[in-house]
Amino acid sequence: MNTRWSKSLELLPYEIGGNDTTEQMWRGEVVSCGYTGLLATGPDCFLVIYSDFQHRNETGEIRKAIKVREVTVVRPSSSP
Repeated sequence: MNTRWSKSLELLPYEIGGNDTTEQMWRGEVVSCGYTGLLATGPDCFLVIYSDFQHRNETGEIRKAIKVREVTVVRPSSSP
């Protein structure tokens, strides 16, 4: 069985520093709480649920948001 991971996908830009504090969050320097949820939606797909503290709404204001992305797992075709 040939198992390979594809390239990683960054859901939100990573902030340099790594040790987020409450003060940094209120100054708008933190991009997410880091608590991610996964929800299976089929045998080869799932939802990733995560927070985005820097989401811009329709008028350009920064608001906290919960975002959802669907991921589908595709096995590479085997070579003859």
